[in-house]
Amino acid sequence: TTFGCQGVPVSYHHFFARNLTSRLHFALLSWLAYVRLGRAERTRISLRQQLRAWKAELVFGLRYLRGNPF
Repeated sequence: TTFGCQGVPVSYHHFFARNLTSRLHFALLSWLAYVRLGRAERTRISLRQQLRAWKAELVFGLRYLRGNPF
């Protein structure tokens, strides 16, 4: 997503990666959206698969907060 900041187009990801508070805010919103959207799909998979998905999401979130998501 791209939006403007003082007349300059800014990428949503780039803007929120500038400081820790912004990264925490972005990670929290992303995680809540992931939980809400994935709830219906996760009812069709096993508990083990659900735990793996949660672990992968948590690891990615922690890497994102450190500034190195990939």
